[in-house]
Amino acid sequence: MKMLETACAYAGIDHNDTASRAMMQEILDSLPSRYPPRSTWRQVPLTWRDGIPVADGEALSGTMAAGFLQGASAIILMAITLGPAFDRDVRRLALTDMTRSLFLNAAGAAFVDQELDRVQAEIETSLGQHLSDRFSPGYGDLPLAMQRFMERELNLSGRLGIHLLDTLLMVPEKSITAMAGVFDTPQPQSIRGCEVCTLYPCALAKKGQTCGK
Repeated sequence: MKMLETACAYAGIDHNDTASRAMMQEILDSLPSRYPPRSTWRQVPLTWRDGIPVADGEALSGTMAAGFLQGASAIILMAITLGPAFDRDVRRLALTDMTRSLFLNAAGAAFVDQELDRVQAEIETSLGQHLSDRFSPGYGDLPLAMQRFMERELNLSGRLGIHLLDTLLMVPEKSITAMAGVFDTPQPQSIRGCEVCTLYPCALAKKGQTCGK
């Protein structure tokens, strides 16, 4: 249900629009088999230099990274993608069914994010340790240029077929790179909701509703 609400929020679908919600659910149900996600991750050393976290020799500038990683013993780099077939289908549908193309794009965004949640949980189990909230290049004050570091450290092209454009955006588009600190104890998780959502005020918020994030 949470993924449905998130996808509907991305697409601007009203809670009362039962037909659109049914189409979105149908699309969401098809995603795991049609676009099985591929992911990779690795743990790298974490040191500090003048209050700035340094991951495998690369300084992570900005206050956001320092805040997430304070007290961490190491850092996890992770990436996930739905692959090029997803992008092709979104573009193909845009020529014949713009609404379905829009819904598929929104569903993919919700799906790939949820799948990265699953990957992160599996990493915690594998390590027997706890991870902080994840954060990505280009968000907060962590420069988007850090994508080059992620590309190099995770071999994104070789392992997942992810390529960086000159603008540092990723192809396939439904791809995410992220980092998280490794800790011995559980870490407080950020509240997910309208007050921290980059889409706010979305179509639902304008009607006094929430998407359940």
